[in-house]
Amino acid sequence: MKNLIKILVLISVIAIGCEGPEGPPGPEGATGPTGPIGPIGQNGSDGQNGQNGQDGEDADVTQYNYPGFTHTGVFVQFAIPKSYEEISESVVLGYAEYSGFWYPIPGYVLSTYEYRIFIDEGDTSSETAFNMVRVEGTGDQTFTALRILVIPAITVTNGRNAGIDFSDYEAVAEYYNLNN
Repeated sequence: MKNLIKILVLISVIAIGCEGPEGPPGPEGATGPTGPIGPIGQNGSDGQNGQNGQDGEDADVTQYNYPGFTHTGVFVQFAIPKSYEEISESVVLGYAEYSGFWYPIPGYVLSTYEYRIFIDEGDTSSETAFNMVRVEGTGDQTFTALRILVIPAITVTNGRNAGIDFSDYEAVAEYYNLNN
């Protein structure tokens, strides 16, 4: 038995003391969890501005002015002297003046009256009907004036990026160089 223990100890010493050649690398392990986000660095300096582009063509926006009127029922109609085909390829914006302020139509006038519009073919082929429909509020409402803008769709830009507030008549008039 003593001899057996001596032989086992001798084999263990030889096995531990010997090293063979390094084997090939093993397969890659699984990806660990994502670490925490590091601190935000400083913003870099702005780059150089580019050259201004060439001026575009005029927007060809047409403004139609209508005198004051009293809205007594559900809707009131105005004739736009453009064909329905021309209007259907355009953006149509309405602005009604009430108590010295211009309100976008469709939209609210004060917080009591809500108006919408719908466009349909007029009485002749050379005109289109602009229908101002009251969907909220009752009673007569007298407007000082109505302005309808027709903007050919080719000149329309993304409303979110246009840099213009279409609910503000004065801003729209300035943007398109309209005469008040």
